[in-house]
Amino acid sequence: MTSDQLPSSPLPGPDCGRFAHQLPFFASPELDQAEDAVLRAHVAGCRWCTAQIETYVRLNAAMSRRYAAPDPAYRPLSFEQIAGLAASETPSQAGSLRRFAPLRTVRLPWLDREVIPDHLPTALPSRGLGPYIALLLLLSLAGMIFVFHGGIGSWFGSQGREVVAPACATTTGGKSICQYHLPTSVQHLGDITVGADGTVWFLTSSSAQIGRISQNGALTLLPLSTRQADLGSITIGPGGDLWFTEHNLNRIGRMTASGTVTEYAVPTANAWPSDLTSGPDGAVWFTEQSTGKVGRVTTEGAFTEYPVGDTSASPNAIVSGSDGNLWFALTRDTTDALGRLTPAGDLKIYPIGVKGRGISSVVAGSDGALWFCESATNRIGRMTTSGAVTEIALPTARSYPMAIAAAPDGALWFTEQGSNQIGRLTTAGALQEYPNSIGNSGLFAIAVAADGSVWFTQVGPNVIGQLT
Repeated sequence: MTSDQLPSSPLPGPDCGRFAHQLPFFASPELDQAEDAVLRAHVAGCRWCTAQIETYVRLNAAMSRRYAAPDPAYRPLSFEQIAGLAASETPSQAGSLRRFAPLRTVRLPWLDREVIPDHLPTALPSRGLGPYIALLLLLSLAGMIFVFHGGIGSWFGSQGREVVAPACATTTGGKSICQYHLPTSVQHLGDITVGADGTVWFLTSSSAQIGRISQNGALTLLPLSTRQADLGSITIGPGGDLWFTEHNLNRIGRMTASGTVTEYAVPTANAWPSDLTSGPDGAVWFTEQSTGKVGRVTTEGAFTEYPVGDTSASPNAIVSGSDGNLWFALTRDTTDALGRLTPAGDLKIYPIGVKGRGISSVVAGSDGALWFCESATNRIGRMTTSGAVTEIALPTARSYPMAIAAAPDGALWFTEQGSNQIGRLTTAGALQEYPNSIGNSGLFAIAVAADGSVWFTQVGPNVIGQLT
């Protein structure tokens, strides 16, 4: 048969990347009811995904026949049979294909967990490894097919990659403001940070995903294996790895440049890890909002926890200061304060005033002071490392400043959630507000790249914004 006579193979569709990591678990108890139902709905109308499942089934059966007792129940499944199962089988019947579960002793980039096959011998025989090598090659080929289709299934994750074209407009002072509208599958945007190479990273609590936008607008999404995680903050840590908090699961997460995710359990139960920062000592420091502690975790996962007050103390935002110490916002029964913690654990509390400021974000300024948002009082605060406080009222009423970041030119940028504006404040006190001219709500987190471009998340319209 010549190449032009070969039957054409189905190509992956634009949504296949979302389900690639789940295909090996089709109709098995590995998936919960919701995941099973969504996967079935997709597979029922997708020939490419069905072909992958059929390949997994046949490979597993071949391996079983070679290295284990023959399975009298084995039967190869056709496209029509798999599609029929996807369309008609109910979640309560999931698992009828369990005996056909594919070989899964190898972690590939689009698999978010390792599982052991049902009937593979614990020790592989010293001969006959050809089928295993063939299996790895075939699964790797599946990944390359995804890369062919717009980069889906690339090293960064199972959700896929697509180029998002921004909508742009001109705002006050000739500034350009652009919005990257994300797929509808991405919901509840949270914190944002920018790497040294200009790559933008952000969190979304919809199925617990970490998002990435490259400088050319290519969007990739990495769903975490713990889909129920409520993600809080993200930062660039030691060595360029990403570190993030998982509020409800009481964990600190770490993701390497190759996409490997490690999650570390906080020693104190129900600590509610909130914000985090890269410390001056090569560790990552974080606040425990529910237990009145500041935590430290090394790159090897070793924890130390420091109490920062009585049980009424609730630490929130945290940052490394210019003085080599950790500074954090602290709410107590009657007062608001900033706390200073040395890497050795020495604590000092600097009261700001009566409780009620709603300090939501803290950053180290180019002038050596700490700058912070007072969302409840509509002010930006400044504290020197000796504890002297200045508060600057914002001109727009009820603007609710939410997050603040420092820029390479020494200025501070912040989001105004209530007035839908981005603010810029110099350390000398000069203030400028830029209306978000192509959006209407939900300004939340903010970060500034090395080139001075300002990036922010919008919770309402599901948008990543850029101001240049």
